[in-house]
Amino acid sequence: MRSGKITIRDVAEAAGCSPGTVSFVINRSRPISAPVRRRVLDAIERLHYTPYGRRKAPERRKIVLLADEMASHVVDIFSREITRRGFLPETCYIYGDYGETRDILSAIGKNSGAAGILNLLPQLSSVDLLKWCKGIPSVIYIRNGSMLSAVTVNFKQGMQLALRHLARLAHRKAAFLYYTASKDSCMLNWISGFEEDRTPGISRIAFPCDHRNPRELCDGLDRLYAEGATAFIASTMDYAVAVLQWSYRKRLRIPEDLSLLVFEDSEIASRQCVPLTAVQLPLAELAYHTVSLLLAQIDDRPIPPPCRFNMRLREAASTGPAPELKID
Repeated sequence: MRSGKITIRDVAEAAGCSPGTVSFVINRSRPISAPVRRRVLDAIERLHYTPYGRRKAPERRKIVLLADEMASHVVDIFSREITRRGFLPETCYIYGDYGETRDILSAIGKNSGAAGILNLLPQLSSVDLLKWCKGIPSVIYIRNGSMLSAVTVNFKQGMQLALRHLARLAHRKAAFLYYTASKDSCMLNWISGFEEDRTPGISRIAFPCDHRNPRELCDGLDRLYAEGATAFIASTMDYAVAVLQWSYRKRLRIPEDLSLLVFEDSEIASRQCVPLTAVQLPLAELAYHTVSLLLAQIDDRPIPPPCRFNMRLREAASTGPAPELKID
């Protein structure tokens, strides 16, 4: 190796890769396998190479949380974990279309001084983050199959929890209410889990609808109840509240006449007129492992191994024995 100032080519030669790969590792502008990344970082340290303009992680303590209004409870949990680790959380709520999202992320990538980005938006892809926030370590929260997330959740297991709980209460037919046009990967996993589940003794009706159309939703609930559905699984609190309102108008008692279960992580489920049985994410554990993954990237430390979490059932007053068979 020639004497004088160490260059990126010297690092590439020592690491057994191309100068472009060294650049990708330094700028974090493209996913690089862990072994190659480790070789490059070892070569940089061994040769005392200091790339011009390289970001110094300790000088940047801000972590940007990308979210929409539906993720406020998750934002609170992650903000506390980020603060506990000595970083400053900054939430950027995004409501616009693809073009507006692109402009906001481009501005974050160029001007924010962020040490890292944690994405809670279901519609934002790994490719978009890498392209628009080039050089900033990024993690996508519980997006199964995303190259920027090694922390995932078994959503189908969550649906299985719900159905097995209702089957134990002797319900023979359950309906799952979800948004017609949903493309959220979590929701798609719930839908497929509902349709594929083989819990014995309970039949299933998937009911796609729009909670913003009350007449359509009420007509659908009337039809489902007439067809023998004694249990409703709400994909969100919007649908759970709609069922509560509909049952009140129909003078149906919960849980005496029908049971209601919701996928909801916040305490809002327990504050309804009837506290709701809920299937929930282990948010504290998810926040710890997701933030650990991001901080490892920020500090150029080995990336933690992938981990997968199961969901949890919190029983409350909204689910009870099927009306045709009371269980002691």
